[in-house]
Amino acid sequence: MSVLFSARLRYILAESMAALPVDDRDQRLAYVRETGEHGIRVVEDDGLLRFTWGGRPLAVVDPAVFADDAYLQPIERDMVRQVPDDPGELSDD
Repeated sequence: MSVLFSARLRYILAESMAALPVDDRDQRLAYVRETGEHGIRVVEDDGLLRFTWGGRPLAVVDPAVFADDAYLQPIERDMVRQVPDDPGELSDD
């Protein structure tokens, strides 16, 4: 495994984990405790790499992001949580 591949993989997984809402992460941790299914798993699904953790998808990645020339380009996130223009809309009121 090349250093670049390893670095890109760590980045994708770290960003995916960091983006999980607290309640989602807690549910996944409960699943891991209940099933003993530790770690992140990856399977190929329709030509894409599907990473799962806690019984749910964590990230779906095109294998092309691991190509040698892909390391010259920044990673773009396909899914970005929407944030309203008015921060007041974030409150529960």
